[in-house]
Amino acid sequence: AERHALLYERAQLLTARLARPDDAIPVLQGILAEDPNHETALLELIHAAEQARDFVTLATTLSRALERPPEGTSRVELAERLADVCEKELRDVPRAISALQAWAEIAHSDTAPHRRLRTLLGVAGRGRELLATLDALARLEPERALRVEATLAAAELAATRLADPEAAWQRLVPLLGDADAAVDAQLRALATQLKRLDAFYDLLEASGRHAMLVALLRERIAAEREASVRAVLLRRLARTLTGVLDDDDGAAQAWSMLLEIAEDAEALQFLRMRALRTRDMEGVGDWLLSTGYAAQVKVA
Repeated sequence: AERHALLYERAQLLTARLARPDDAIPVLQGILAEDPNHETALLELIHAAEQARDFVTLATTLSRALERPPEGTSRVELAERLADVCEKELRDVPRAISALQAWAEIAHSDTAPHRRLRTLLGVAGRGRELLATLDALARLEPERALRVEATLAAAELAATRLADPEAAWQRLVPLLGDADAAVDAQLRALATQLKRLDAFYDLLEASGRHAMLVALLRERIAAEREASVRAVLLRRLARTLTGVLDDDDGAAQAWSMLLEIAEDAEALQFLRMRALRTRDMEGVGDWLLSTGYAAQVKVA
């Protein structure tokens, strides 16, 4: 112990008084080789390596300190300093990533390590870890716009590079009620890819996004060639227009288009009640006469 104390004093003298931190480094390394638990020597080695700009030794020593932090030191501070050295001085991306991940694990609610990890993991092509980082940012970012952006990035990563559209879908569905154009576009593309358009329509309805639902139904109806599918879509469109949007004119048009494809009691009932309310057979009635349904829709 006495020998170590003398060596430690010599190292301090070399660093502080003689401005020879390069010479102090092997002295301190010798102490730690014999006594790995010599905390003051460990801290002094960090200081000497910084003074000497010996970043390899500094990174190694910070890593050692991070495993068993000396009394009075902060693991968060050690991890941040290690990340800075590895990323900015050594340009060692894998080690920088490890340091940032250690920092993120210690400071659970801190966005800083995750923001830096986002860039480095993208450069390194480590998609699964990047996805976890984006998910963390989607939870931790203080501003909603930033949380949404991180969620969108996570969904895009899952759907494209990771070839996991289901994971992308699960991340975006909770945002559907926000009426965000980017979310809508991604979810619509995923619904088509996953053959989940009907489920997408259900989600729009449950989220109160009726105007978008109507627009998508009309667009799909115009493009659909299968009569049975068009009939289902027209029925859903008519019910949406009648119920929530109170658009009887639009509903009448949808029901009428449905009757051109197939018989439908609900369509006939709606058109009959509409004729009764309006006392007008010119708009609805003329079409019924031309298609042979007039006998089933009589105005009192």
